[in-house]
Amino acid sequence: MADLIKEAPILISKIPIELKAVVFDTKSVETSQEAYLKVNKKYQRLSASKELDITKSITEYLCPDGQVGYHIRLEKEINKKKYCKMIGYGPEKDSRTHDWFEIINEI
Repeated sequence: MADLIKEAPILISKIPIELKAVVFDTKSVETSQEAYLKVNKKYQRLSASKELDITKSITEYLCPDGQVGYHIRLEKEINKKKYCKMIGYGPEKDSRTHDWFEIINEI
């Protein structure tokens, strides 16, 4: 475990500085998702769409105990490399939230 902690700054330093400047307004997504949930008893799935060179998608998940949540996936390409950030909501928000990372060997 200590070895992983020592290596973490090296991994983070490989993320392009341009990604640190990316600001995504999650408030409008949260508002629309909560409104959709009240009416439909589930979150709305949104296929990938591109805004200002960032691809955004929203996926609902279902927990084994029946609780629901969703996560927002942001993707951006810089210098022919793809990067992804995940923002989780609901009971699994912590395990589904990740800062920017490079997508390697995407299948």
